[in-house]
Amino acid sequence: METPMEWPIDTGLSKRSDANHTTTFHVVDADGNAAAVTTSLGAQFLVVGETGIHINNRMRMLALKDDDPNRPTPGYKVRHTSNPYLATRNGDPFVLGGNTGVDTQPQGQTQQFLHVVEFGLDAQEAISRPRFVSTAFLSTQFPYDTDNSLQMESAFSSDVIEELEDCGHDVEVGAGMFGSANMNLIDDDDVQIGAEPRISPADGDVVQIDDE
Repeated sequence: METPMEWPIDTGLSKRSDANHTTTFHVVDADGNAAAVTTSLGAQFLVVGETGIHINNRMRMLALKDDDPNRPTPGYKVRHTSNPYLATRNGDPFVLGGNTGVDTQPQGQTQQFLHVVEFGLDAQEAISRPRFVSTAFLSTQFPYDTDNSLQMESAFSSDVIEELEDCGHDVEVGAGMFGSANMNLIDDDDVQIGAEPRISPADGDVVQIDDE
């Protein structure tokens, strides 16, 4: 608090030379305030003057056909996938997180949330669990294709995969984009952190700050 930060800041994130366009991070302070943030550039973007603030091109996810519900109309908010979540319990922040990866984002985040509230996993267990992505709906990106496949990480058991295939799913093991996720879970006075084990760097810290 007594020293200004100067670039380059040694966060570990600046060491990545292969970074993609989407970043998700989540912060909880000692007073219980919480913020869930996902920022993404898309394929092209603009920077506002010398501010460093970027404008993404998520409008490319709008459709132009008259009969499409994702067609731009006055007051409409474009359907896109930069959508971190923050769930409350008894009015207080409870679990917040995010997952990169275009259409993987809402699906992966739902899975991680359910791992906590339905199956009682801790934050790291919820993030580490294998993910699946259904492509049986219109993609958010042009040309809005559907593959009607069920993409699954290879960590799923063969029994689960076989049962899904028996149900008629077109399972693709290891195919797809499963993204990078992280989560903060606030349980009473404890803050759990789940960091993405699939990439590096991904990290989380709980820091005790002296009020003085």
